[in-house]
Amino acid sequence: VKSYTDSIVGKNIVADYLELSITTGSSYYDPKSNKIIMGEQYGIVKFVDLQPMVQVSSKNNIVLTTVQGRDYSRKEFVSGGDLEITINGKITSKYPDVYPESEVSKFLKLMQFKGVIDCDNTILRQFKISKLIVMNYSFQASDYKNIQPYTLSCVAVEPSEAVEVKLAEEE
Repeated sequence: VKSYTDSIVGKNIVADYLELSITTGSSYYDPKSNKIIMGEQYGIVKFVDLQPMVQVSSKNNIVLTTVQGRDYSRKEFVSGGDLEITINGKITSKYPDVYPESEVSKFLKLMQFKGVIDCDNTILRQFKISKLIVMNYSFQASDYKNIQPYTLSCVAVEPSEAVEVKLAEEE
């Protein structure tokens, strides 16, 4: 199990953090230049939130067909849906009354990346999610100068392996 230490929490180890990053293996196609842009060309970035609220949801693709003379529709399972992730978090500065400008700039650099972002979080690991694509993000107003709340909506890149049942004895 990975853990993270940060100057804000001192020597305390945080286990349930969110890590988003662009690595050397990351890339995307840029239609303007007609080239593939690699992560190291874009800029290697790592962003960590120590107390994220991570939600994962999915919706199966079902075709509902109305049948004349019946009270209910005919249901046909087409496929499982994408895993959609919503993350609510706060970017904080360790100093009161100082805006967390460097961490906000890392976050924005990640949000503007047009490719796949690497991720790590306890909940996301349960779904075998290690890569995300950003759909949208927003910054909310804050009552405190040293805290910048954010919301992030993503879709998971298809997990590399199926979710397995882990027995209590194995934990």
